[in-house]
Amino acid sequence: MKWKKYDVVVVGAGPSGCAASKILKNSGAKVLLLDKYGFKKNKGCGGGITPKALKLIKQIFPEIELKANSVNCLEIRYVHKGLNKEVCRFSFSSPVFHVVSRSEFDMKLLEAVINNGVKFSRERVRSLKEHEDAIVVETDNSCYLADYAIVSAGIFGSSLLSREFSQKYSLIVHRKAKKTSEEAALTFFENGYAWYFPGFEHASMGAGVYIEGKESFMLSKNNLMLASYMDEDLKITPIPSFSLEFLYEVNRFMEGCLVVGDSAGFVDSWTGEGISYALYTGAIAARTILKYRKTRLNERFLNNTRPIMENLVMALGLRNSFIRNFPDKVELIRDKRFARLLFSYLSSFSKNLFRLVLKSYLVPRSKVQIV
Repeated sequence: MKWKKYDVVVVGAGPSGCAASKILKNSGAKVLLLDKYGFKKNKGCGGGITPKALKLIKQIFPEIELKANSVNCLEIRYVHKGLNKEVCRFSFSSPVFHVVSRSEFDMKLLEAVINNGVKFSRERVRSLKEHEDAIVVETDNSCYLADYAIVSAGIFGSSLLSREFSQKYSLIVHRKAKKTSEEAALTFFENGYAWYFPGFEHASMGAGVYIEGKESFMLSKNNLMLASYMDEDLKITPIPSFSLEFLYEVNRFMEGCLVVGDSAGFVDSWTGEGISYALYTGAIAARTILKYRKTRLNERFLNNTRPIMENLVMALGLRNSFIRNFPDKVELIRDKRFARLLFSYLSSFSKNLFRLVLKSYLVPRSKVQIV
């Protein structure tokens, strides 16, 4: 049987896969994009599009008009020893983030990629294997041959390379709810967080914890109730834990195969945000393939994503510092300097805390008010 041959096969049509596919196609590559769900995909996500994610969307998908609700006000609360306390409210002169329907957002990205000429097929991928100087992508229906592959298939995408890979994760709970306020809210706990994000038509609410494994489900559900949010019709979604060791391991496993987004654990350990990292790593994977081809491709990709890794290491440190001496650290949020720091953190990638603090001083004082 003769296998269909492509320059690049991209597995997974989320933000990272669509970003990579579009950039590759724009440069003349023959690309196949595979996803088992296609347009009918429900994503477990708060739907928050940060300013840094929005910049990437505009760069890669300028033709897309986002149906989003802009959030300018953010309430901060914490729950400790039965006390549910409001800390402060931030009012930003420009949106601190935007809220979208993840299913609609992903559908728009996929439509843009297909309209751009990328070949898309709704198929479940079974495995990726090396074959001579190429990669064989096996699906339920067929086999494809590619010079390069990009795995952007969500949290369990690494299992397509080897069943021995076991990515650590925690479970968040979330639901679509009636919109009761235009203000977003974050409630912190000693072990995690809960959110209320007002979308364009509905609100997203949910909770997560900084604890890995199956026990995180009940802890997340408990946090949701403690935050006074209803726990009916909950959906469960695994969120990958960021690990440098895992990220390097999966991206050195198969030459010519790059693992991006959630599949490699490119997710913020503090905020849980992953869309900007998915878009960024998908774009870097595509550009690395176009520039370096077979010349130490995987190592080049890891080098090119080093600034993102440093950002995620910083995020992990910030999270650990934030929950240390809880809730005293949460009370420090009242300081206007923290509000500017938060705005800077959500607006751009920073390699270390010094650069983040420096950027925050460039945020005009008029940009944020504490009310």
